[in-house]
Amino acid sequence: MRDLRMFAIERFEKYLIFYRVTESAIEVVRVLHSAQDIEGILVRDESPGA
Repeated sequence: MRDLRMFAIERFEKYLIFYRVTESAIEVVRVLHSAQDIEGILVRDESPGA
């Protein structure tokens, strides 16, 4: 979850966008509903072989 940022959209408060900023772009990592196990999902994404 290193360098991961989060953004909530005003009209869609229950959805969160997780992204990284690079030198030349923004990489959208995930769009998740706030009721999900966000930490578990993001940790699983970062695990080798995920």
